[in-house]
Amino acid sequence: MDDQEKLLENDLKVYVDVLEVRRKDGTIIPCVIKWEDGRNYRVDKVLSVQPKATRKGGGTGIRYYVRVHGHETEMYLEEKKWFVVRDVG
Repeated sequence: MDDQEKLLENDLKVYVDVLEVRRKDGTIIPCVIKWEDGRNYRVDKVLSVQPKATRKGGGTGIRYYVRVHGHETEMYLEEKKWFVVRDVG
């Protein structure tokens, strides 16, 4: 991977604050995503959860495929940090 690809990868991966629920069985449910500009987005539904790598943003973790305001997207829990891959088109 060259420097240009690394720069693009870093621009696509956005670390976000997430309000989450942790159930007693260990299940983690994301409820609200706080975007980098301060806006909050409610997670309407978690559609699937699985270990996965992201090709666009780089990195691995637990992929949460979610619905936010009717739009389906991916968010990742990487160790103890949440990130979203920026939609560039």
